Amino acid sequence: MSAASRSWRYATLLGAALTLAPVLAEDECGSGATMQTQLGSVIQVGAILENGGLNEQNYEEEVGKVRYFRALLAVRAPDKAKWYLTIRDQSLRPLEVFSSSLNLDKKAIWTRRLYGQGSTAFDLKADPGVEIEIRQVILMPDAATRPYYSLQKAGVYRFLPIEKAETGRRRLGDAVGMLMASWKGVSWCCSGVAVAENRLLTNWHCGAPETGVNADDYWNQDICDNTIIDMSWDGDGNDREFVCRKVIEKNQQKDYAILEIAARNGRDALLPAPVRDSPVAAKENIIIVHHPACRPKQVSLSCRVVQPVYEGWKGQGTPDFTHDCDTEAGSSGAPVFDLQNRLVGLHHLQFSKPGGVCDKVNKGIRIEEILARKP
Repeated sequence: MSAASRSWRYATLLGAALTLAPVLAEDECGSGATMQTQLGSVIQVGAILENGGLNEQNYEEEVGKVRYFRALLAVRAPDKAKWYLTIRDQSLRPLEVFSSSLNLDKKAIWTRRLYGQGSTAFDLKADPGVEIEIRQVILMPDAATRPYYSLQKAGVYRFLPIEKAETGRRRLGDAVGMLMASWKGVSWCCSGVAVAENRLLTNWHCGAPETGVNADDYWNQDICDNTIIDMSWDGDGNDREFVCRKVIEKNQQKDYAILEIAARNGRDALLPAPVRDSPVAAKENIIIVHHPACRPKQVSLSCRVVQPVYEGWKGQGTPDFTHDCDTEAGSSGAPVFDLQNRLVGLHHLQFSKPGGVCDKVNKGIRIEEILARKP
């Protein structure tokens, strides 16, 4: 590694790494808690890779224990210029390869999850005039450390890893992903569900950091470019990752967004969740598949609809319903299914205190309020 490469690496890590501590709930109703889970550290790198050099990186030494990391790259190249980028582990074994022959969105190329101790090397071979920039790196720790605050019974979590559910419920996880986004040095996670082969449904409020932004900033193209959706079970070693291409629709009043997504590797496909064409009913049994606190995929069972019609979060109309499934901040954007595995809603809000008393119910948006189309 050259002296120049070494100097920008250490200066960036020591000066720009942002360790994002979660906000703790103050009581069983979640007063003071956030709707998003901030997880990991965002390193704004902005460094150009040295052509012909290994460009070694080691993030774990300076920032602490890291489960894996991802890098966001950008390519600037003349027409017909050829380039070949190999990402290698500490033994120089190839982990992933990108090249000019692939159909890539050159302004936003996400790497896969990069595991392992020690150095990772970005090995570039390119024609003259080619620049490849490491725009940013997101470091993922083992887990977010915050208590669950939307629990019907304190200390009792009514959800379990999806692989421990019965076979018929495990398949629900195929259409559900953990959405990880970053912007202006902040990273966060939510959940989302595939509603078409290249469409993901999630919450509007998952489209920007919770503080320091305007409503118009939510789900802008820059945030879309900085979003990746992991559809795998997160502990299976499989690469089922999708990137956001553009925002098809966003609705602040009803708190949903529909994203056009594409497989990061260019060859994966999604099986969308089937949608029910009738509204939920009071006391109906339901299921939520989600990523509470950015955990691996979980399923909430043994819960039900409380109020089938409820006022929306902005006070306009009654697009919501309430339910008693246990959730967490990273559960925002998670699908709500009926017992026939059909999509009936989208979870979006935790407990609240109308009249100063904790209502002990979570809120979802009825799916017919989101996907209904007028002639």
